[in-house]
Amino acid sequence: MQEKSAWRKKTTTKTRTTITEVISALSATSEDGEKGALEDFKAARGVCEAKAAKARAKQAEEAEEAANYARAQADGSIAECGCCFGDFAQNRMVHCNAETVHWFCRECMKRMAENQVGLSKYQLNCMSTDGCQGTFNKSQKDLFLDEKLTMALDRIEQEAVLRMAGIETLETCPFCPYAADYPPVEENKEFRCESEECGVVSCRLCRQETHIPKSCEEVARENGLSARREIEEAMSAAMIRTCNKCKTPFIKENGCNKMTCTRNGCRNIQCYVCSKSCDYAHFDDTARGGKRGNCPLFDSVDQRHAQEVRDAEEAARKRVAEANPDVDASLLNIHFSDKVKEDESRRAAANPGPRRMPANFPPQLPMVPQPGPIAFHAAAPIPAPIPRPNELALQQMEQLAGMNMRRQQLGLDLEMEQQRMARRNAERMRQVGEAVHADAVARVQAEADRAREQLEAQRAEVDAARAQLDRLQAQRLQLDAAQRAQQMQQLRQQHMQAQLNRFPQGAPFPAVPRPFDPAQIPGGLFAPPAAAGGLFDVRHPHIVQANNHNANNAGAGQGPQAIPGARMDNMIDLTASPPAPPRNNNQPRGRPYISGL
Repeated sequence: MQEKSAWRKKTTTKTRTTITEVISALSATSEDGEKGALEDFKAARGVCEAKAAKARAKQAEEAEEAANYARAQADGSIAECGCCFGDFAQNRMVHCNAETVHWFCRECMKRMAENQVGLSKYQLNCMSTDGCQGTFNKSQKDLFLDEKLTMALDRIEQEAVLRMAGIETLETCPFCPYAADYPPVEENKEFRCESEECGVVSCRLCRQETHIPKSCEEVARENGLSARREIEEAMSAAMIRTCNKCKTPFIKENGCNKMTCTRNGCRNIQCYVCSKSCDYAHFDDTARGGKRGNCPLFDSVDQRHAQEVRDAEEAARKRVAEANPDVDASLLNIHFSDKVKEDESRRAAANPGPRRMPANFPPQLPMVPQPGPIAFHAAAPIPAPIPRPNELALQQMEQLAGMNMRRQQLGLDLEMEQQRMARRNAERMRQVGEAVHADAVARVQAEADRAREQLEAQRAEVDAARAQLDRLQAQRLQLDAAQRAQQMQQLRQQHMQAQLNRFPQGAPFPAVPRPFDPAQIPGGLFAPPAAAGGLFDVRHPHIVQANNHNANNAGAGQGPQAIPGARMDNMIDLTASPPAPPRNNNQPRGRPYISGL
């Protein structure tokens, strides 16, 4: 009996479900979470498959390149790139079309083409350093140029050819390479681009979008004024603060930088320097709990406003100049008049502002000893009079009392002045807030109304100009048609007169006509050889009668009247010869020719 081994062979168990079955099961579920997970799984699976396919394609390409290089080595068809000096198979390289060809790899040629596009050039010359003048054929260019580079080079070449052509009436769109033949700018100042990707109507004078009926100078001036207004508004906004709580605007005239909102129900306290809500500990006054290096509690408000206005002006001017490069820089400079400067100087001199004065306390006076305790009792007798101190002590006591009284009076005056100043600032801030809000709303409304009126006026003027242009074009078409009709009539008359003079005078009939010049036949007319000089109009059929001056003697049925459908006004006498002798019972030699389409 064979012994059983302690180790059993490991067998693999087939999976009970496949990926397809799992996807089918999740697709049949009604829960949104499972459906979302299924969609995420499908998307992730698609991304992984795309990456795997890309990696496989890259590996296959690398393997193919390696095999191709090995075959080239075996065949001896290895060449050195004239640019990067690398060894490549010749079937992976391109060469110039000179007598002595130079080989280059495709990567170097592609980089050279990209550099040429960046330089707005389209010539792809040989990169050899021996002075080769060769270029590259189209079959060679297709090996290293993709569709994007080909389109860029073609566009640059087209623009260069148009410039070299020197067409005076050629006009180009300033926003795309589209070009067209246009009349002089005095007749039409607008360029209408017909490119599907562009389609912009531009001004041919300033090369900007159309602004007709306004002139280029008016538009430039308006752009400069609007840009200047933007700078001025930025300068005003630099001086105006707003409450962090109620958004009330205010401006500080003097005092410390700890600002308290005067609006009822707000009373927010914030810093005038950084506009943060704070208390005294936020500032640099160490006596009030602050730290050195923090925002200053006191400073010159005029200097601060001037610096903030300058910074805002420079930032706004730079921003406006970048957004409007065509605006004249001189229009963006803000200059104040001499009167404004004088008023500012006078106001600064009249209101120097608060100054931080050191606290001066009076010197401590010497103590004057009392002669003895004084007791007050209701029924006690009046004490003996206290002996007066010396004169120096009395004088010092009087000075101390006067100084205390002046200090109290000064404190009351200072408190009253502070209250009065607070009320005045509150009223001023309220007026400033209302004025700023009302002025802003009125200015915005006025600008909107003015812009709407200008737009309506421009639309009316454009419609009138288009109607006038349509009328002029219709009149021109009518005039051209009348001139063409008159010219055709003159040509027909001249040709008919020439036909009358083709037959010589006095020649026996049938006369041999003079040779007819085909170059003189107008369009639509022809002369068949059998017509003996007869002329036919394919647009207006008529009858040509070879007159021998015997039509009256021909008898009935021989004249033009006997021809059905013949019109006498269409009969053309093409001969001027004398009558021919009668023959065949005096029948006319000539016979009618009826022309038709």
